[in-house]
Amino acid sequence: MAIDKVKEINIFLSKKNFNNFFTFLKLQEKVDIEEIKDVESSDFFKDINVEKYDKVISEIDFLLNQFSKFEKKKGFIADFIPERLDIEYKNLENIVNKLDFNSLYKKVFGLVRKNEKLIDDIKSLRKDADKIKPFLNLEYEIEKIDTLKKLKIIFGSLKKSNYQKLLDEKERCEPVIISEDEINYYLIIAFLREDKSFYELLKNIDFNEYDFKDFSGKPKAIYENLMLEINELQKMSDDIETEIKKESKNLDDLKLLKEFYADKKNEEETKLKVIESKYLIYIKGYIKEKDIKIFEQKVNENFDNIYILYEEPKDLEKVPVSLNNNKFVKPFEMLVNMYGYPKYSDFDPTPFLTPFFILFFSLCFGDVIYGLILIFGCMLLIKIFNVHEKDRSFFYFFMILGVFSSIVGVLTNSWAGDLLSFPNFAIINLLEEKPGETPGLIKMLIFSLAVGFVTQIFAILLKAFDNIRKKKILDAIFDQISWVISLVGIVLYIVFMNNPSLSKIFLYIFLSGIILIVLTGGRSSKSIIGKLIGGVVSLYGIVSSYGFSSALGDILSYSRLLALGFSTTVLGVIINTIARMFGQGIIGILILPLILLAGHGLNIFMGLLGSFVHPTRLIFLEFFGRFYENGGRKFSPFKFKSERIVIKNQWKEI
Repeated sequence: MAIDKVKEINIFLSKKNFNNFFTFLKLQEKVDIEEIKDVESSDFFKDINVEKYDKVISEIDFLLNQFSKFEKKKGFIADFIPERLDIEYKNLENIVNKLDFNSLYKKVFGLVRKNEKLIDDIKSLRKDADKIKPFLNLEYEIEKIDTLKKLKIIFGSLKKSNYQKLLDEKERCEPVIISEDEINYYLIIAFLREDKSFYELLKNIDFNEYDFKDFSGKPKAIYENLMLEINELQKMSDDIETEIKKESKNLDDLKLLKEFYADKKNEEETKLKVIESKYLIYIKGYIKEKDIKIFEQKVNENFDNIYILYEEPKDLEKVPVSLNNNKFVKPFEMLVNMYGYPKYSDFDPTPFLTPFFILFFSLCFGDVIYGLILIFGCMLLIKIFNVHEKDRSFFYFFMILGVFSSIVGVLTNSWAGDLLSFPNFAIINLLEEKPGETPGLIKMLIFSLAVGFVTQIFAILLKAFDNIRKKKILDAIFDQISWVISLVGIVLYIVFMNNPSLSKIFLYIFLSGIILIVLTGGRSSKSIIGKLIGGVVSLYGIVSSYGFSSALGDILSYSRLLALGFSTTVLGVIINTIARMFGQGIIGILILPLILLAGHGLNIFMGLLGSFVHPTRLIFLEFFGRFYENGGRKFSPFKFKSERIVIKNQWKEI
């Protein structure tokens, strides 16, 4: 359980072998190719064209977008589970070559553009139909209405709230209401043509004028003709949609095609990292030490005249990081990935965070039945959705947490709240309060704070270990060990306060740590006074990483473990109480399961959310904050780049 040892790899080969070897490298998935800098641009490949793949991928996305509306919906949960397809590289190329993409794209693109024009026309006609519809009762031909020399006649709509303002100008106009709805009057207004200012009035009262100059005939006939035209265009649009739907049979192949070209784009981008001379190719990168033997063996089996040189990494800041953990710890690498990878010169925090995160989560979600539901729920999802091995780590993560949550549930007598009860197995009963005994709630609070204290001490010791590993012995003693002595001393002093002899010993231990901090905390200062002042203020945490104020605040943060665990249990009890209240009689028996399922289902969901978020916060801030610095780059070997396709790692000369 550590960071994999990595070697720099330098590969020299003839240009005639490059294409085959490049594909070989991709399928082996062993070498993280590094960009070679400080060389002339003329040394790089000159025929690289990444843009052409961008164009193809864009065209594929266009087709996928058109076809996706015909795709069967997978469901809410399935949407979050990636589709995976195991396939050999040659088989993928066969699928790609079978599909006449250019013809398909041209056909569908033409159909889509034609349909877009039809839809625009339909929208325009519907707009006209909506305007003419309120005037269907008008028995006059529209083109003959506004034909008088002195009178101007217009159509339009007016909000009912503004109609009185129009009536106030009755001497200037003659409005005739044709129809109405809840908001508007639809009317004809007659006024003198020479009254040019009347339009200003109409504007002020928000009159919406309709332009019918392109229409002729009675409104009803116009409306019917418009609807006939709309129906005809809609049928044409539906026929085009049917044609597009027929072509959506290629949807799965298009998804593969997109992955294929995304990989080709990645190839071109990777080639930009490679140096080309007249006869030779030079590839530089990183390879794990454990992969070197098998890699060399396969190179020798398939290629001649390839020279490979391995070196110890020179610049450790640039070396990519590969975490190497067992099956139990590996799912928790997800948390490290969220926070950021360590540098190659540091150590992998995953084995150290794992037991603490499990404990934090279990204290928050500690319930036997909830834990079992989490375990079997994950197992069921893996089975139902046939989750690929590459994606199962997420489910294993929660299955492990479910096991320990059930154990904590047994120890706290939490079985879906108080749905069941086995107090004989409980060490701390959250709901129990016996006379003369410390309540279970207080016991759990003390335990949560104790967990926080131990976590903080362990994190400080990890930092000390890191400093010792880097030959910073004095920093480890002055900046970490001194604080461990002080914090452990003061806590044990408080615990054994009723034992004078022991408490005195721990007081001396505490004071010795304090003296060490005061004498060394300001050692970076040049003056003696500065050193002493720096040492004193470091006790509070103003000028140092630690301080009693920050330590106290961090330890108190762990009380949230109690709060979340208790709230989950109490909500479970409330749900059970409600179910028992309504679970009387025949009807009650029928609705009882519904109340329990809905209530506990919601409690599980909320509990899961809180039990993940808050322990993660404790890990990232209170735990990592004491010793861990990210900044490393994940080891990313050159391989087939795909979110969906998993290439079977087989090499056959292509």
